[in-house]
Amino acid sequence: MTKVYGLYTFPNTSAADAYEADDGRLATLGNNFVAPPDIDAAGITSIVNSVAGAVERFTGDKTFCPQDSIKSPRKITYTRSNGSTLSLVVPIRVGTGIADAISANVAAIEAAGQFPVICASLEGEEVTDMYDTYVPAAKLTIAPAAIGNRPLPIAGIQYLFTGVQPYQIDFDPLGRVVLKPFKIFSNLDDLTPTLFGAALAAVPFELLNTPLAACSAGDKREPRHFIVTNAIGAALATAVGQKTKIPVAGSTNANIITAATTLATLGSTYCLDYKGESNPRLWRS
Repeated sequence: MTKVYGLYTFPNTSAADAYEADDGRLATLGNNFVAPPDIDAAGITSIVNSVAGAVERFTGDKTFCPQDSIKSPRKITYTRSNGSTLSLVVPIRVGTGIADAISANVAAIEAAGQFPVICASLEGEEVTDMYDTYVPAAKLTIAPAAIGNRPLPIAGIQYLFTGVQPYQIDFDPLGRVVLKPFKIFSNLDDLTPTLFGAALAAVPFELLNTPLAACSAGDKREPRHFIVTNAIGAALATAVGQKTKIPVAGSTNANIITAATTLATLGSTYCLDYKGESNPRLWRS
């Protein structure tokens, strides 16, 4: 049998067939698929339908015009016993969304193909326009910050702000928390960067400057996080951009919205990208 190519979508005619972004927005999106050789068109339709997706066409055409600006949706990649893989969009993250997707997908994949699923990994969604979405209406210009979290000019001492974060994982409807270590550039010795002030210690970031050590072995999750870019300098004409990766402890849609709004509101912020939680050890059979 030959491989089956095509496109499937979440048409967003209602909440039941939409893709829900990490911040809760319902989106219309499409994703291409390549099925392993032992899974035919009927099988891939059954797999896609298992998570409320709809097959649009079976073709090599990779063109789709999305109605939302999500760069890449969250996906689970399933590995089968023969080494072949199949990646599928996960439309719902919160609550039992990921667990439900795994259960439905595994059953459909194994019914359609010849080989059992042995493990699965999660790749978080990527969104590149969070600033446009969450910048306050009253913020009409960019005001550079005089002090960044790196020396200006490139000289002097580079400090780090380190500690642990009580991180709420996605693949747990009960909201289980693990301690994740973090490391952020700072203009102060092992203290929160002046640029962000007390915000990083508060919900939903909860970056704790504590000597408590996090476990380094076993937990391979990459936490959900923002990449915020700030203008640093005496004036906009001479300012430089500094990027900072800031993990978000809370997993709810509201936590993501609060974090995005907090960072977008800073006068010096002009770009805000987001990456959802990823986990190469999401599930084992």
